[in-house]
Amino acid sequence: MNKNLLEIKMETISDQYDVNQITKLAFGQTNECMLIERLREDASFVPELSLVAKFKGINIGHVLLTKVLIDATEGFLALAPVSVHPNFQRHGVGTMLIHKALETAEEMGYKGVIVLGHASYYPRFGFEKASDYNIFCPFEVPDEAFMIKCFCDMSSIKGTVIYPEAFSVV
Repeated sequence: MNKNLLEIKMETISDQYDVNQITKLAFGQTNECMLIERLREDASFVPELSLVAKFKGINIGHVLLTKVLIDATEGFLALAPVSVHPNFQRHGVGTMLIHKALETAEEMGYKGVIVLGHASYYPRFGFEKASDYNIFCPFEVPDEAFMIKCFCDMSSIKGTVIYPEAFSVV
């Protein structure tokens, strides 16, 4: 795949069907599709942080960052989900989406991004164990899988992440 033909753009309404199809194929089920739909309707949704990857004009990937709180502190985001069409996985598409989303979030003035994911994958983007910053997940997860990428001094910020209600709907 020629990465010069890959564009990362803000998701538009006309991309939503493709995003749902890509997400369904990437995860092999629809839970993440339903999460994305709920988050699009939630106050935590930041349109500028719902990005699609287009290859030769065709949508092949998506990343979403939404607002979360750390106790009562605003200015934080959650990275979830990231999806790439199976035919384009392992070509760096997800990496490019995540880099662009993090770069955009920092430019927009957010304080940091949390992620629940593979401890061997996300550190390449600057994520560290959230517990090292006294930031905790509201539910039981392996400590090394709950991470944060900080864009500011975190010395006065600590507590439990509060996800939007859209994350808790089954």
